[in-house]
Amino acid sequence: MSDSLVFQIETHIRLHYIDIRDDIEGMVINLNEKSIKIIVTKNRGKFIGSEGANINSLISKLNKQHGGVWKISFPEKLLGRIYNKNKSGDMRPTIIKADLPLCSPFSSLKEDKMVERLSNHIDAGNIILITMFRDSIKGSTNKKLEEIKGFMGQNELNFFQQVEGIFPNKITKPLGWPNIYRSINEVVGSSHPLISNLCRAAVVVSKNEVSSDEMEKCHRSLIAAAHNELLARATNKWTIIGDETGNLNEFRGEYSGLVSSKMCWVAIPPKTKLNPLDPDFHCSGPTGKIDYVQGINSLYDLDSIMLFTFEFEEGNITKGASKIIRDPHLSFWLDSLPLVLEQISQKCSESIEIDIFIEQVGPLQSGIKVIEPLMAELTGALNNRRGWNHISFNELWVISKGEHPWIGYADLLGAIANNNKIIDGETGKRKDFIRDKIHKSPYRQSSLNGSVRQALKETARPLSFLKFLYEISEEDMRDYIKPFLSSAIDDSVSALGQGDWQKLLEHMEINSSSKQGQSASGLIHGFVNIDSEINKLSQDKDRFDFALAMLGTSNHIGARDQAAKCIGICNEILKNGYKPRKNRGIKFKNLQGGVKDNQFDFSHIDEDLVLPTDSEFDEEWNHYLGAQAISRALKSDGFEFANEIEDYLLRNTTDFDHLKRRWIMRAELQFEVGDYGGAMSALEIRLPEAIDSSVNDLLIDGYYLASFLKGCTLSERPKSEFTKLSSAITSSLNKRHPSQRIAYWCLRWANQVGTGGSDIAIKCKDHLIELKNEPLFTHDAPGVILACELLDLESKVLSFTDTESFMELVLANSAETTREWVASNPPNEDDWLAPLNFNYR
Repeated sequence: MSDSLVFQIETHIRLHYIDIRDDIEGMVINLNEKSIKIIVTKNRGKFIGSEGANINSLISKLNKQHGGVWKISFPEKLLGRIYNKNKSGDMRPTIIKADLPLCSPFSSLKEDKMVERLSNHIDAGNIILITMFRDSIKGSTNKKLEEIKGFMGQNELNFFQQVEGIFPNKITKPLGWPNIYRSINEVVGSSHPLISNLCRAAVVVSKNEVSSDEMEKCHRSLIAAAHNELLARATNKWTIIGDETGNLNEFRGEYSGLVSSKMCWVAIPPKTKLNPLDPDFHCSGPTGKIDYVQGINSLYDLDSIMLFTFEFEEGNITKGASKIIRDPHLSFWLDSLPLVLEQISQKCSESIEIDIFIEQVGPLQSGIKVIEPLMAELTGALNNRRGWNHISFNELWVISKGEHPWIGYADLLGAIANNNKIIDGETGKRKDFIRDKIHKSPYRQSSLNGSVRQALKETARPLSFLKFLYEISEEDMRDYIKPFLSSAIDDSVSALGQGDWQKLLEHMEINSSSKQGQSASGLIHGFVNIDSEINKLSQDKDRFDFALAMLGTSNHIGARDQAAKCIGICNEILKNGYKPRKNRGIKFKNLQGGVKDNQFDFSHIDEDLVLPTDSEFDEEWNHYLGAQAISRALKSDGFEFANEIEDYLLRNTTDFDHLKRRWIMRAELQFEVGDYGGAMSALEIRLPEAIDSSVNDLLIDGYYLASFLKGCTLSERPKSEFTKLSSAITSSLNKRHPSQRIAYWCLRWANQVGTGGSDIAIKCKDHLIELKNEPLFTHDAPGVILACELLDLESKVLSFTDTESFMELVLANSAETTREWVASNPPNEDDWLAPLNFNYR
């Protein structure tokens, strides 16, 4: 039996698992039988803690380090709980790792038995490392200490002298690591500032002189002790780990052609039992696969850990700034971190600390204080918000590689997100599972450092925040506001009083005509409980305006039941004698007509409509006339008058958004009568000229893109033009109308020019299949459009499944008028789009 092995096992058990102040009468270790029996004086020893967690971790370590299957028997009163601190709160564990010197805290030397055992260990030819973290140390009467400047210097020398006195006749030598250096800016720093901050001093004790290789091993022992301390501290905190993947040359306009640079964040909640990683953990290079597999298997199954990536899309180097400020990594860190913190805040219902550790890079060297200003800005702006009012920040560090036991997980996340390593079998499935869990967002510097940062700070003021949403672009709404700030929208809506609603409704009315405004209203609508919010409003005007606003967004997002409820509320208010302003009454008629159009109910068409003179033009009347033109075109028996209306509107409209809509409607009318050349002229020439824009700029508008793709298909544009539109099509494949039209006409055109197997065609096909599961597309007009498109595409040798049953589902979910319309205009082999006219086709 090896005395050294027995010592390691016994010390490990005593200092990791058992309160050392309890008297251990004996410990019988049988290496042959792989058994340990612990005998405690008076049976009063116990494992620290009240939760009684099992001792599997100890047994696992013994099995791994010493082989076989170990068994440990304890007195009945011993509770299995991993050692953390003793009753006085100042004890840290002794660290015993294979092939490294034993590392013991200075506080453990208070025990004579421990000193004796450590001395015997040294006499056997082993090296030990004694560390002083936050250990208390007795004062010294040595006058020489007074010659040392500064308390820390005196304390360090006192520590060294006391260790030297505890181990007489042994060689004691200061570790002298981490290394202290002077930077180019004459700033004194540490090569490993986090470890330097944790460990005030360390002493190597040995029987013989210590070689440079053995000193290097002592460095690793200190890292292990620091890791243990950081893991213990993380028990009751959130820990955020950050690192980037890629060289960020995109900020300089240089693209490698490989994977895009990404900022990676790993947010680890309190009480998460995440395995520490080796200080040299890395996933790159030919040897990185071993670490990659280990990291995947450690991260798998820990669902509470949140993973974020922000992939470069747009950004520039900050000009005219210092070397540190213009480093793009700093922008990557500080622009994306606030959204990660917002996600964490939503999970904080009581006071909690957050620690943040980011791996150093370039001039952003370890120890640099660049995170603190952002935290001060955010806490100052958001300290009265739910969640944020529970958060405080403790450790904010830029660290060297390997300083934190979890820092390697950010590197792992980058490798998983890039998905450029071939991993098969069970680990490959786990990797895919983790990859699907990642919150993937683009990195757009102008957005994240502009409107999105401002929106986050506005969340502390509910009304201001909701009004500010109308200044957010649709792309930022999709990529940042909806995925990260939905809870803030919910809280803000609930916090509104009657006066706030009056102001918000006025703001909605002013901004409701633009697509950006409609997107903001639609997002807010999703968090409005109509019954509870309308009860806050006592005046008929406010109640009518509220129901009208909710009706508008109900139409926009296809919320049929809410639309019906809002129409009922408005009609009840009108029935009770309320007379809205003329433009509000007209808008109600418009919105009611939109609801009916979605159900193929054209009974609202005004057969006695007479166009006013140009001098009588009225903006709200403009909307009514446009709605009447659309309804006639959808019914397919009023094209002539619809054209007259559109001519009138084009003559009198000056607003660019309205002009865009009018020219798109003009093109759709021309498609209906087979004038493809005239339609494409309207889209490619007349519209861009009217609003001083370009086709490329217009392609980001989904309604324009749907009509444009339809025209390219019907006019048989060549393959070369098809390939130019891939990026515009991809970015428009959302869960809203008219994304189904975009995907449909893309597939029609792709099939026509022989690119049905291209990546963009496959994406469009998958998109149409996915839309079958979206509630908006399972009833009435959006559902009928999608069902007809699938039937048509299937007839063109594109394989879809259950198309007929999907149509049956749509009709079963739809209004009676929708079912009657489809029955009167059934899809058939001659025209699978038979129920669809105008801009439904």
